[in-house]
Amino acid sequence: MSNTFTVAFKKTFAPFRLKTIGKYNKQPQINILDVGCGNDSCKLTKTWLPISQYHGVDKEFWHGNAEDYKDMDKVFYFDLENELDKSSEIPDNFYDVIILSHIIEHVKNGYEVIEALIPKLKVEGLMYIEAPHPRTLGYPPAEGFFNFHDEPTHRMIYDHYNVARVLLKHDFQIIRAKTRRDWLRLVFFSPIALLINLYYLPVKGKLFVTGLWDLFGVAFFVVAKKQKL
Repeated sequence: MSNTFTVAFKKTFAPFRLKTIGKYNKQPQINILDVGCGNDSCKLTKTWLPISQYHGVDKEFWHGNAEDYKDMDKVFYFDLENELDKSSEIPDNFYDVIILSHIIEHVKNGYEVIEALIPKLKVEGLMYIEAPHPRTLGYPPAEGFFNFHDEPTHRMIYDHYNVARVLLKHDFQIIRAKTRRDWLRLVFFSPIALLINLYYLPVKGKLFVTGLWDLFGVAFFVVAKKQKL
C-alpha cells in the first residue's frame, strides 16, 4: 500500500516537465540529457524518473554550486550560444530523453541548439522543450519572473509553433505543443498565491508570482518524439 501511495504521490506532485515526460516515456530505464542542469535538476530528475544515465549540459556551475553536479554521470561544459560546435562531444543516438527547460530563451540561437541536439536522441526518444510564452512581453514586472524582462539574462523570445516547426522539419511527431498549465497546481496553489498578493501587491507595488505561472500561462512547452535517424 505504501509503495502504491508513493508512486501516486510522485506522479501527482512531480515538477511539470518530469510529470509530462513520465506520462509519455515507455522505457523502464532511460538515458537522459538535461540541458541546463543546475538548480537541483539532477536530484529532482532522479527522484521522479527511472534514470539509467543522467548527463548534463551547462556553461558553468549554477550559482557556483559544484555540489549540484557531483551526482551526474557526465557533464558537458560549454556555452550554447558561442561554443555550439562542442556539442559534437555529446554522443549521438544515445539518449531516450532530452530536456531543454527554460534554456533557449537565454540564447539567440535557440533553434540551432535544438537542431544540434537532435542527433543525440535515439529513434522513438522524447524531446521536451519549455520556455517563456510570448505573452510575457506584455505582463507587468513582478517579484520573480513574470514579465520576460524580469530576468536580465533572457535574450530571445520563442513560441511553441516555431519550435514545433523545427522539430517537424526533422520528422518528429509532435505529441503536445501548448501553454503550460499544471491543473493540480492551478487549483491548489494559485488561489493561495492570489490571497498572498492581496497583501503583497499594495505594499510592494508589484506581484509576487510564485504559484501564478499556471494561472497566467507564463510558459509554453513542446513534447515531441523522434521518428527516424
